[in-house]
Amino acid sequence: MKKVGLMSVVLLAVTGLVFAQQPTLDKLKLVPIGTTGYDAQALDKNVSGTVVIPGFYNNKPVTRVNGFANCPGVTGVVIPENVTLIGWAAFQNGSGLIGVTIPASVTKIDNYAFQNCNNLTSVTFLSSAIDMNAANNTVFPGDLVLAQQAGGAGTYTRPPRGGNWTKQSGGQAVGYAAPEPSAPAVYYSNVGPAQPVQPVQPAPAVYYGGSAPGQPTLEKLKLVPLGTTGYDAQALDKNISGMVVIPGVYNNKPVTRVNGFANCPGVTGVVIPENVNLIGWAAFQNGSGLTGVTIPASVTKIDNYAFQNCNNITSVTFLGSTLDMNAGKNTVFPGDLVLAYQAGGAGTYVRQPRAANWVKQ
Repeated sequence: MKKVGLMSVVLLAVTGLVFAQQPTLDKLKLVPIGTTGYDAQALDKNVSGTVVIPGFYNNKPVTRVNGFANCPGVTGVVIPENVTLIGWAAFQNGSGLIGVTIPASVTKIDNYAFQNCNNLTSVTFLSSAIDMNAANNTVFPGDLVLAQQAGGAGTYTRPPRGGNWTKQSGGQAVGYAAPEPSAPAVYYSNVGPAQPVQPVQPAPAVYYGGSAPGQPTLEKLKLVPLGTTGYDAQALDKNISGMVVIPGVYNNKPVTRVNGFANCPGVTGVVIPENVNLIGWAAFQNGSGLTGVTIPASVTKIDNYAFQNCNNITSVTFLGSTLDMNAGKNTVFPGDLVLAYQAGGAGTYVRQPRAANWVKQ
């Protein structure tokens, strides 16, 4: 399984999965921005499927996205919360792209970023304060820039290849575009120490799927209301498989909890969005397919047994240092990870498969 180093996400707004000790990039390149971070770009124009951009690389944030112009095979993109700039013509002529979520961290989308992405039918803005040079109106096809300037954060939809963009009122926020089933996603490839790269085709990712613009449905996920304030993400059944990308927003309310993925051995990865603050009791217990995960900074508590018996996990990244994991019981993760985190704080921790001891990178 190819996995991501998200923070993003953040798979993971979203942040993604984490890498092992010697990650390589498959169809992505990360270009240093001085000494402060990285710019995510396509390695070549043959990149296809859903691109999951990592939130961190070499312990530095990925803050820009560029260089996916003229990549018609890209059907979706997961942009992590660290990104602040989507660059000039970043996805220009992206005829395969049908939906995208712009995380709240993005403050500027440069000219022509999504120009001629004519099959784009759904865009979600998680913030109202985005500079898109409205006077030029060249960032997105149609009148989306002007509509967003008037309507602010939210999900905007339109009919395929034309028509005006309309903000959805009380409708379901489209988290990510559903990729074509035949197009594999683009992730990090995990390579263990001194081991050669052995790419494995990932199982189909689990995303929002939309049968019609503005009418998305949940595939293998259910979102349970938490009173009137938000939602709890859960597996629809135990047959869920592949990488699960949890949406950050639904019905214009945040997804703040993750539960109910226990005994789902087919789940090989999960992208937890920044809105989540609680990973619940036994949330991923007995998840034998899970090999890595990123815990976003928004999470303040991981309850007991959340990742118990996830014995194939070898890499976990914590983006915050103040997590409550009930260290006295040490039952959240296999091995001594809770204790290692209590001593070391935020960062990426790795171990050999099924080993007890975790080491901070």
